[in-house]
Amino acid sequence: MTSQLFDELVEDAPPSTVDLDGIIRRERRRRTSLRISAALAVLTAGSLGIGIAVVPGIAVVPGIAVVPGASAPPAVPPVPEGFRLVADSRESIDATARRLRTAVDAAVREAAPGTRWLRQDLFGNPAPDGQPPLFQGAQDAQQVFWGGQGAELGGRRGWITLQIGSYAPCTRATPKCAEERKQPERLAEARERLYRCEESEFIPRCSVTAGAGGRRIKASTTYSPRSQDRLEVVVAELADGRDLTVAAGNQFGDAHVQKAAVLSLEQVTAVTTLIAAQIIP
Repeated sequence: MTSQLFDELVEDAPPSTVDLDGIIRRERRRRTSLRISAALAVLTAGSLGIGIAVVPGIAVVPGIAVVPGASAPPAVPPVPEGFRLVADSRESIDATARRLRTAVDAAVREAAPGTRWLRQDLFGNPAPDGQPPLFQGAQDAQQVFWGGQGAELGGRRGWITLQIGSYAPCTRATPKCAEERKQPERLAEARERLYRCEESEFIPRCSVTAGAGGRRIKASTTYSPRSQDRLEVVVAELADGRDLTVAAGNQFGDAHVQKAAVLSLEQVTAVTTLIAAQIIP
């Protein structure tokens, strides 16, 4: 399962491309990543006890609790020819990461004109100001991808992240994966929870709608008064059987710049829909 793959991913991830000038800079990145991760992970208490592991800066969210009531996803324009998510070699990972980078940049510009990318180190390989996020992938049967970057729009600052994962059984030769393969029904139930709206005082909006081919899209807003984290999170089923999560937050660096996330829920939904439409089996 993706959450357990991420649990072990740090050991196998490619070397960081960040120029680490010292412990202070590294520690600031760690604090920012943990705050973003915690904001996403705090709402997963009812996730059947399946472990939630974190790649620096983002959490796997098997079941965000949500409240029904959000509007349907906005209409989006036609998208370019599709591409496949392939991670069976370092070359294919790099090629797919480049396609994702182009797709994300184009989708954000289409759905939220005027958005400017800002350098924010969420995953150890930040792009410079003005450039879209760099993406990473794992050479594993599940072939997951992730990436993120700071952003600014209309005076608001925050971050935008993307994660592509799978609830297919883990194939690694580890005790965790072996146990997971014995209980495939737990993975199926976990994925169902991913697209389920449940009641929570911290989440004022949620809707589950049908996208292209009847595939599900869940859009939700989460807010924590204590941490002041506000997240706009959209999860979409992909044509290849995986799940795409796009999220926007209101944190930039160590500060929550404003109450609203850098993108609205409608904008994140449009971004997600544009990207999902390009990914083919």
